[in-house]
Amino acid sequence: MKAGESAGTAVIRFAEELRAWRQVRGWSQAELGAKLGYSGSHVSSVERMDRVPVAEFAAACDEALQTPGTFARIHADIAREAYPPWFSPFVHFEASAARVHNWDARSFTGLLQCEDYARALIRAGHPDASDAEVERDVAARTERQKILDRESPPACWFVIGEAAFRSAFGDGAVMGTQVARVAELAARHHITVQVYPLATPDCPGVDGPVTVFDFREQATTGYAEGYEAGRVIEAPAEVDRLVAMFDHLRAGALSPRDSAAWIRAFQEEQWKN
Repeated sequence: MKAGESAGTAVIRFAEELRAWRQVRGWSQAELGAKLGYSGSHVSSVERMDRVPVAEFAAACDEALQTPGTFARIHADIAREAYPPWFSPFVHFEASAARVHNWDARSFTGLLQCEDYARALIRAGHPDASDAEVERDVAARTERQKILDRESPPACWFVIGEAAFRSAFGDGAVMGTQVARVAELAARHHITVQVYPLATPDCPGVDGPVTVFDFREQATTGYAEGYEAGRVIEAPAEVDRLVAMFDHLRAGALSPRDSAAWIRAFQEEQWKN
């Protein structure tokens, strides 16, 4: 953190508890780092609040310091601070859904974002946020993406507006990495990506980003996002309309195979040098 910046209360608690428990054990930062499987400088950066701890680091702290669940609970509070109240239901749905269907015309959705793209996107939307707040939000977004690497990940279907590829956040290197990440994820067996071309008229998703969550043991739920607000959609008639909208989006988009070819051509066009 830079001088004068504020950290979230949970980040402060994590740093203070880590320092206190390390000192109780009589360990240096390097000694604790060795026990955690991290460097001493990594421990130092967490204690200084220059780095937001991830879930694996919190679990390692609980194991090494013999503090059952202490750091895991504080880490959960860090994640909660990163999400505005209206977005918390989305995070819960995303983590527990069997299938995730997402549409966004303006940018790549959180599950698809590389760290630098997420950082640039968050900074663009919140120019008054401190570096510490931005890094906290980037870390929370990265944590959410772990569902894609689970042993039984959700089936995900992303329909992405062409404008998301052409709207730059960060520099060319950031966008190159971001598009490459989308291409890599699209090759996974449980992820489907379709590109919705700008030239396709009468886009049915004109009202904004929407996600539909299918669950194994509960009704399908929708979520619509707007400026600093989100709405959970559970009424069967409204959910049916969202599902129908996705059917039309998929019909108007390029096929998954043609989308993969389009992304390759776009990469060659943008970064041929």
